[in-house]
Amino acid sequence: FFKPIPAIEHIDNRRVHAFECGAKHCNGKGKNGRNVYRYLDSSDATSTSNLKRHAKICWGEETVKAAGNAKDARAARVILAKTNLKDGTITAAFERSGKGKVTYSHRQHTKTESRCIVRWVSESMRPFQIVNDRGFQSLMKTGRPDYHIPSPETISRDVKQVFEHDGALNFATDAWTSPNHRAYIAITIHFEKDGVPVAMLLDILEVAQSHSGLNLAAAFANVLEDFGISDKILSITCDNASNNDTMIEELEDLVAAFPGETNRTRCFAHIINLVAKSVLQQFDIPKAKDGEDLNEPMRELVRLAENLEFEEESLQGDRESDDEGDKDDNVNSLEDEREELSEAERRALKADVQPVCQMLVKV
Repeated sequence: FFKPIPAIEHIDNRRVHAFECGAKHCNGKGKNGRNVYRYLDSSDATSTSNLKRHAKICWGEETVKAAGNAKDARAARVILAKTNLKDGTITAAFERSGKGKVTYSHRQHTKTESRCIVRWVSESMRPFQIVNDRGFQSLMKTGRPDYHIPSPETISRDVKQVFEHDGALNFATDAWTSPNHRAYIAITIHFEKDGVPVAMLLDILEVAQSHSGLNLAAAFANVLEDFGISDKILSITCDNASNNDTMIEELEDLVAAFPGETNRTRCFAHIINLVAKSVLQQFDIPKAKDGEDLNEPMRELVRLAENLEFEEESLQGDRESDDEGDKDDNVNSLEDEREELSEAERRALKADVQPVCQMLVKV
């Protein structure tokens, strides 16, 4: 912990040994804080308590303890070579040192720390208003009561700087209605930075009225204007609901830089969902037309499905929302390939799928 050979000095005509601390950044105080003096004419001329106390200040108590348990001086030097001055464990960091009054640092966060808040809000898809949350403020101010937390407006401004991207940006949007019948729209942004794809939540906002195409377009255009990125639209990804068709048409008029349908990307997952529904449509329970007499297997299938059809209609009614777009989100708008079949081909198809229908109904 100290240089191996102490210096011999005289203080007030008294002979002393001066042990110089070996720590690169000594924490000793005073003009000669690096030195620990031992008076040779005193009764404790061979005492090491002051040396040990100084070593704990600069190297940490656990390091001093580990060196004391070493089998020899060489092993102790190995321990010192591996340590980084004070021990970095949480226990050692928060352990109270000395008997003085406990104080806290009120130092403000640096710009780097404030940028971390902005990054967390963006990457974790948190709303700007979270900085006003009581729990968040308690977390940030504990130990630093004078720290001024950035306002939602400041966070929003700094996030906008994140989007000062030279290239074009891809957007994705979806709308839904909450259980208490409040309409919302979410907008995400996607781009590439240093070869790595980046996805961020741009905003979630309540649509004051319904999810009509015009309302969605107005909300989308306002968000683009707020962030100053109206001229950077590469593509907008959304599902195939009719209100999104209207939204794209209206955005072409509201946002000058958006060419409309040409730069729309239809949600691939939604298309796959509709294709699956279209394929399964052929296994729907047949409904007898006026004057049509179903054969015995078909009548048995209809009888088995009586309660099932009622349950499906009830469940579908619970899921229906108030917005007009979601009501168009079904397979009715897709072309039914069965309509191109001849009457004989339709009868053959019905006979082929009938066993599958009966199995599905029973399951």
